[in-house]
Amino acid sequence: MAYVAAGRFDGYFQENLSIWDIAAGIILISEAGGNLNSIDLSKKEKIEILASSSSISEKMLEKLNKF
Repeated sequence: MAYVAAGRFDGYFQENLSIWDIAAGIILISEAGGNLNSIDLSKKEKIEILASSSSISEKMLEKLNKF
């Protein structure tokens, strides 16, 4: 997620994560102006994350829905 925030990667997705695995990445993506899926912060485990630059966000979601 740090690479997405820095502009090195266009996107990132993963599932079955815990909140402590992605907490710092959420802040980095948000501060860099990237897009994140909505995350239920009351859940502690089995979280799915989709992070991307704002320029490819829609295309990434479209491709992942077909995956």
